[in-house]
Amino acid sequence: MSDFVPKSDAAFYAWMVNFLSFLEGHDFGPEVPIGAAEDGVTDFAAARVARESALAGARAATANQRAARRAAEQTYREIARTLQAMSAVTDADRAAMGITVRDGVPSPVPLRDAAPVVKVEFAGPAEHRIVFGDGMLSPRIRKAKGATACEIWAATTAINAAPPTDFALLEVAMKSPMIARWTSDEIGKMAHYRVRWAGSRGRKGPWSGVVSAMITG
Repeated sequence: MSDFVPKSDAAFYAWMVNFLSFLEGHDFGPEVPIGAAEDGVTDFAAARVARESALAGARAATANQRAARRAAEQTYREIARTLQAMSAVTDADRAAMGITVRDGVPSPVPLRDAAPVVKVEFAGPAEHRIVFGDGMLSPRIRKAKGATACEIWAATTAINAAPPTDFALLEVAMKSPMIARWTSDEIGKMAHYRVRWAGSRGRKGPWSGVVSAMITG
């Protein structure tokens, strides 16, 4: 069986008023406390008015606080901008005030831990075209994330010699392709290349595999 007393405050108040009106229109004797019923309506109505007033005051106080914060924040941001532009203000001053301490040296982009893909093509007499890139080689060659250049190291050996262990830096290439030029004395030998990405602050990526090609005239 459902409760006959309404759940919402507004419906409850209307129900009490109607109930009291019915009681006041009939004489049920002293067993029915009309005075208590009247007090119930009066007290509940007063409590509702006080609550609504408090809620309205709370909403107004919240709005006032937000407006005051916006105004104060704008003021302090303008002061901070002024201070940031002053040469006399040090980083220690900024830290003490709790404002941004500027990073004079931007943090480097992390160098991806992957070797370049590289291939060698004939470019002319005693010349090789070194094509390098990030991932699969395609018409759109680009450097790996965080790389500023590609180090190209090389060594030469006789055609049937064992693979070299001593490589020398041939070029720090800023873009692909790079042309490796050999002297006429190197014609007929094998040129061996390995490459790696280079980033800022001396950071180096892993080596590629060795790629070899004959130096032809």
